[in-house]
Amino acid sequence: RTNQYITIRKKAELATQVGLSERQVKI
Repeated sequence: RTNQYITIRKKAELATQVGLSERQVKI
């Protein structure tokens, strides 16, 4: 369960970073 939680958290962080990068590119 711990490993799965870490994976979900990493995906969430990546999604946040990608979203920020996309916003910067659009601007």
